[in-house]
Amino acid sequence: GTNPNAVSVSVSKITVNPNYNGNTHDNDLALVQLSSTVNFNNYIQPVCLAAAGSTFYNGTKTWVTGWGYIQVSPYQSWISSVITSNLPGFVTYSSSGTNRDVTCSAFGK
Repeated sequence: GTNPNAVSVSVSKITVNPNYNGNTHDNDLALVQLSSTVNFNNYIQPVCLAAAGSTFYNGTKTWVTGWGYIQVSPYQSWISSVITSNLPGFVTYSSSGTNRDVTCSAFGK
């Protein structure tokens, strides 16, 4: 069914991180500018980013959200969001070893 709280807005500009590496997917972050304003309500809120130099101590609750895919496609298929807690200063993972440019978060079972 449809979500009565969903809002569709077109995108006017995408600014990709200049340090993005398409081979390793390091720094895969972009800013998306919407083509029109969105009214905030109980279901739509702005994202609050931590200030540079912020420290997150063990037990700090944080949100991690991002796009993922379920098949090889030029289009992302779903968005995931998870509340993490007991997060060390940063958690990193890379198939070739630890990498400070990649943050890995996962649901616990």
